[in-house]
Amino acid sequence: LKDIKNISSLVYKKLVACNNDKIQVFKPVPSPIDKINNKYRWRIIIKCITTDEINNRINNLIKSEKFVKIKNAELTIDVNPAL
Repeated sequence: LKDIKNISSLVYKKLVACNNDKIQVFKPVPSPIDKINNKYRWRIIIKCITTDEINNRINNLIKSEKFVKIKNAELTIDVNPAL
């Protein structure tokens, strides 16, 4: 559980660092179903109007070396999730 908190905080900090006034990033919290198949799940909500520029910025960030090197974690993006 400690690892997922640390990884979530790292992802949050990186998202905030590339942020501008068009994107609102909320702090990481446990997912509503916080554990599936012995894997903990946390979520970070990004609120914005979806544009190609914002999609490219987020895609480039998560494909960057900063995230690829994170071990023991899986990062997924859900556009317009059912809350």
